[in-house]
Amino acid sequence: VRAGELFHYNKAQNGLDNIIATDLFSSVNLTVEGISTSHNLKLNLVEKPPFVVRLAANYDTERTARVFAEFADDNFLGTANDLTFHIQYGGRDFKSYLDYRADRLFKSYITGGFNLHYITSHHHSFIELEEVGEYSRRASGLNVTLGQQIGRYGTLSGNLRFEEIDIDPISGFGYDTGSLSINTIGIKTVIDTRDQAPFPSSGKYHIFFYETSSGFFLGADITYFKVMNQLATFNRLGKRHTFCPKVIWGTSDLTTPYSEQFRLGGIHSFYGLREGQLWGRNMMLMSFEYRYTLPKFWAFETYISARYDRGATWNKIESIKSDDFLSGYGAAFAFSTPIGPFTFAYGQTNKMQRQFYFSAGFEF
Repeated sequence: VRAGELFHYNKAQNGLDNIIATDLFSSVNLTVEGISTSHNLKLNLVEKPPFVVRLAANYDTERTARVFAEFADDNFLGTANDLTFHIQYGGRDFKSYLDYRADRLFKSYITGGFNLHYITSHHHSFIELEEVGEYSRRASGLNVTLGQQIGRYGTLSGNLRFEEIDIDPISGFGYDTGSLSINTIGIKTVIDTRDQAPFPSSGKYHIFFYETSSGFFLGADITYFKVMNQLATFNRLGKRHTFCPKVIWGTSDLTTPYSEQFRLGGIHSFYGLREGQLWGRNMMLMSFEYRYTLPKFWAFETYISARYDRGATWNKIESIKSDDFLSGYGAAFAFSTPIGPFTFAYGQTNKMQRQFYFSAGFEF
């Protein structure tokens, strides 16, 4: 709404909604002051305190319990940009980072930011679906992002990653050890029109990224490229039925190191498999999920769902065979609470791997 324009209520309300959506103000309202034959519009704002402390916890059968604390300035230097210090601890994870994010640089639709981080995590190694060892992965470095908003629903960004990766043995075998400098440049697009998360009932979620590591241009220890594309659509039928087909594929060259290869498995990835039980330089996964919304249980939204997964991973594209594809199927019971979703699930594969899953709390 600009001075001299005809006043349209819907346009003014849309402007108020946009201001409220910044989450920088606790109160936003518009008043009208009549002056002779014209009117002045007065916008009244009460700004929120910018300093925020966030605490969270979750648990799942693969990563066990995790907690985090964040200390953030959501309006750093009055720019509406976000500066956050995050520290996380869990039975198999430790993470700390300093993150700066600008959703809009000045009045443009350009986004940007950086993330300085240190992460350690423990993982199991698998060969032919059998667990053969365990290792620790340590990553420390800097990510820099500069991009463009795509309407209200997505971003297109360029990314620089400078990371030192260390893999140390805990037990067994089936993994590469040592240190690598992984310096990459890439692009990433995210389109997200889901009506809510978790348990969306309409919209789509699309991610595409390409990155390349170069020893010549970026000083990395190894040169490789990696591409991944994911598309999930959510379609509602009536008030209670939701259908979700999903396709994910990824490919990389033969020099892609173990730490950067694709992994499948887990409650949200492949029923019947543990996290990372399938891995390789190339992968494909197709899923179809049906979810039914039950009547509310203790005032919580409650869901039952069933999903079929079919996918595979390979180290060489030339070696792809139809027999490599694995099928997984399972079902879940979940309910959404103010402190996050609680999900109980069971899955198995056509090779008779069976897995029970439980998760509590929002993912992070």
